[in-house]
Formats: sequence, structure tokens, C-alpha cells
Amino acid sequence: MTALMGLPTNQHRMKPSYPVLLSVASFFSLPSAAQQLPTMYAQDTVSIPCPWDTAQTIHTYQGWEAYQTVNNEWDGPRDSTVCIDLFEMVGNFPYPRLRFDQCDISRAVFVRALLDSASAIPLTSNNIYGLYTTPYPSDWSAIDTTANCPNGLCTGVQVAVRVPDSLGTSQLLRWHQGGYTGSLFSGPAIDLCIPTERMVGNALREVIYRYTPTVGASAEHVDLYTPEIIDQMMNWGVQQIAEATMPQFSQGQFDYTFWGGGQYNLVMYEDSTYPSADHMSYLDVLPIPNVPAPSTITVTLDQFANIAFQPYTQLRAGTVLNNDSVFHNLVFVNQGELCMSYNFIEVFWEEGSRYVHAGGEVHLDGAMSCFLFKPGSSLEVAAGERFDYGFGGRGMIGLREGCNIDIKPGAELVFHNMVDMKEGPGATTSGKLETMLGIGSRLSFGPGARLHNANSIGSALKWYVYLDGGTCDISNLSVEDQQKIVLVQLPARAAGDIELQASAVNDELVFDLPVRENVEAEVRVLDAAGRDVLFTVRALLPGGNNVRVAIPGLRAGSYVLDVRVADERRTARFIKA
Repeated sequence: MTALMGLPTNQHRMKPSYPVLLSVASFFSLPSAAQQLPTMYAQDTVSIPCPWDTAQTIHTYQGWEAYQTVNNEWDGPRDSTVCIDLFEMVGNFPYPRLRFDQCDISRAVFVRALLDSASAIPLTSNNIYGLYTTPYPSDWSAIDTTANCPNGLCTGVQVAVRVPDSLGTSQLLRWHQGGYTGSLFSGPAIDLCIPTERMVGNALREVIYRYTPTVGASAEHVDLYTPEIIDQMMNWGVQQIAEATMPQFSQGQFDYTFWGGGQYNLVMYEDSTYPSADHMSYLDVLPIPNVPAPSTITVTLDQFANIAFQPYTQLRAGTVLNNDSVFHNLVFVNQGELCMSYNFIEVFWEEGSRYVHAGGEVHLDGAMSCFLFKPGSSLEVAAGERFDYGFGGRGMIGLREGCNIDIKPGAELVFHNMVDMKEGPGATTSGKLETMLGIGSRLSFGPGARLHNANSIGSALKWYVYLDGGTCDISNLSVEDQQKIVLVQLPARAAGDIELQASAVNDELVFDLPVRENVEAEVRVLDAAGRDVLFTVRALLPGGNNVRVAIPGLRAGSYVLDVRVADERRTARFIKA
């Protein structure tokens, strides 16, 4: 495929500004910018004894192995009861193929490149690499593409980049992972962007593909093709983004735009410390020139543009002029590709900041890749757009009480992964999330979505979704998670119609009344002559309200219930028995 020749994919990865043409022949050639992984061509085939059963012969490729483990982890104890081929003869041609009838389909199958310290593939510093491959299952339903597996990955790739440690005396591994993208003919079905770091000595040390069969897949197989690691700096060019380079993207004092054009954008780790979760580096976006009052700064990622981040690097609005404790507000408009690597732990959206999804992609490459929306921040889906967050169940999202989910008309927000819900900092009582869905807006939860409120106060926080012409689909959530969402149907006007639970009552009048917003309702009871015989005020919440009014002193007879909400009046007749 052309995408395997070094072009970005045009659906789930960094997009080219011209059509992608697909060709089976391109599987069998490497561009000059490709790094050499072990290949799966006919000349690479080898037949060897099974390591744990020498009476069996394995048909495989030099530099690759296929195996299963007893604990379903790639580096766990090997299962010595299975011997797995990596090619099958189809006529006179060896075809790269993983057959599930040779495996225990209750566990994952790992296809691993046999790299070691000596054969690890050198990677240049401060660069981006693309790892692309497209497996073809005989039946796509035969492989599990969800995230309900160790490390949030059922089918995909795990990659380890070797880098020097903080002392420079040893080495450690930076892990990245990418899952099934949902793409096939428009680009690689499994792909991954790998940002390298500033240290000399980056090297590709591990490449491990994971395929998890589904129930009943024993008669199926997956056709494999040689994955390619592409040097994007050589192929298309990599623009290294730092505070000093930001002025070139300025479109005005408070606006920046990253334009598409084939070039990759890499946000650099600029802090003097060693990159780690305890030592984050921030690219602070500032007005040009800076101003002393908090202002809104807009960063737009153009349709064919992309941004990747070196590990432990984040983008944020900088501080105002002459005050290091007051920050500007950031609006990030995504029309392109935002690549969040495995080590890119969280993107924090602070109070006053907005993420606007305007047609782009957020590619979450790790179980802990996360957007976190703090109180006062906003997640907005532009009109007519659909935002699939956490495709395949990868990554997670944090929503804090007081954040705003703004789904515009004709837009849809779909969560495919874990949604972590809790109160904001300093809260002492259980709170709630609140989202209004206007006409034509839709909130949905995919098959892999989960709601997590265990970290909220008393594990009691719920998400109130107010339906004001919009829709919310919770059918894919578990029964337990469905209880964490409260769907509230709002009336078209300030108040809906009164519904008496009984037209003849004794000592208590009970009625239902929906309202649009928090409001105080004046409740009166009038006798047959129109005189007030009871008056009380009740606080009502948006949506349906069940109101109880004690009437023990009323004489038997006919009465009118009169309720006033804002400028509207609702009445109903009842009989006191």
C-alpha cells in the first residue's frame, strides 16, 4: 500500500494533501527512507524444529517468531503445547499466514521481531517514525479489536524504543503501542507514530504484534505482510516545534495555525531535566506580544496538518506578562491529526480552555493516553462533526465536575473507552456532571465504553444528561454503568404539564412537574370559590420533579392546584376525600 511506502494514511494517521493510491505490489518494495525490519518474503522462509517439540517443524521467517504465553502477556512464560507457523504453502508460493487452528484461541498470539541489543535498529534523535502494516484476516470478526485485554490492547502492536537512562550509564525502554485503526483500504489497519527523544542512542528494540482470536475463530487465519518503519524526517520532513519556533505559525497576536503540507510537526521536550512523568516539559503558547491580562489564544490544526509530542511533553497556554501564576486561556481547534504516544500521559485542559473537535483525529496510542477536562474547561464538537474518542477502547478521558461538554447541532460525540468521572479539587460532598443536548446533538457510548466513578466522593457521582431536543444512547454500557447516567427530558417551555398521581387524595397531594432549569415554583391550592387555602414554595430541578404537599387540614370537596413557574402557570383539579 502507498501508506506503507511512507505516506501518512488518509484516515487515522497524519494525512497527505493528495489522494492515496493503493497497490499490492508496494508491499514488496522499500523506499529509501524505510528502516529495515526483518522481512517476510519468499527468500526469508525457513523451516526449523519447534523449540519445545523437536518432532514438529515450524515454517517461519528469519527474524520472526510466533508464540503464545500462559498468562497472555508478551513476555510471560511460553506455552510449550503450541507450535505456530508463520507461512503456509499456497500452490508453490509460501504465503505469510497465521493460522488459528494451530493456537489456543482463548489467548492472544504474539508475532515478534527477533531483535536483540546488537540488532536493534538505530533511530535518529528528535524525529518521528511511522510503523505501518496491514494484516488481512480471513474474517474480520475472527479477531478481537477491542481494548478489553492487557494494557488496553487486543489486536495491535507494541514497540519499545531503547534510550540512555538519566545518568547515561545504562539504558531503558520507552514503550509505545498502537491498535487496530478501523482502516483497511484507506491505509494500514495497524499503525503507530513513534516520536524519538533528544538523547543520542535511540534504537528500536522490540516490535511485537498481538492478535487475539474471537470465540469460534479456530478455522480462520490472518494473512501477514512485512511491517515497515518509516523515517518521516527523510521522507517528508519533521518540523521541530519549540517556543522559539512558534512565531512562524502566528496568524495574529492571539492566533496560531499549523498548516498541512506533508510535513510532520514534533513538539520538543525543552526542559533541562530528564523526561519522565515527574518532569514534564510544556510548550507555552503566548500572545505576540504578550499582554498582562488573561486572554484567549487559539491554536488551529489544519485539515492535513499533524502534531506529535515527544514523551512527557504537553501544550498549554502560557502565563500573562509579568505574572507567573496567572495563565492565558487556550482554544485548540483540531481539523487534523493529534498523535498521543504511550508515554504521553495526560493533556490537561485548564479552566477557560477549550478543545474544539472540527473534523480531525485524536490518536490514543496507550492505555494511559488521556484528555483531562478540569472544572471550567470545555470539550466541544463542531456542528455536523462526529468525534470518536478512544477508537478501539484505547486510552481514557477524565471529566471533572464543572467541565462543559458542548455538542453542537448535527454533531455526535462517541466514547469508546473509559470515562473517569469525579469532583473537582477541594470538593467535600458528592457532585454531578451535567451536559445539555440541544436539537440535533447526540451523545453515544460504543461497545468498549466504561464509566468509572470509584474515585468520586462515596463513589456516588452521576452524569446528568439533559435532553433538550438531542439524544443519548447508553445501550452499549453495562447495566451497572447505565445507572451512573441520569437522562433528563426537558420540556419545551419553562414548565411542562402537571400530572397528578391521583385525582382524589386524602392527606397528601402528589404531582409530577417537569421544568427546564433550576427554579422556585409557587404552589397554591384554591377552593371552589377561588380563595387561597394553601401556599408554599418548592425548589425544582431541571427535568421531572415529584412534588409532595401535605393537605391534612382541608375539608372534603373540590379544589384547584395552581403552580407558577417563572411567568408560566399550570393548573389541575383534584378532590379532597
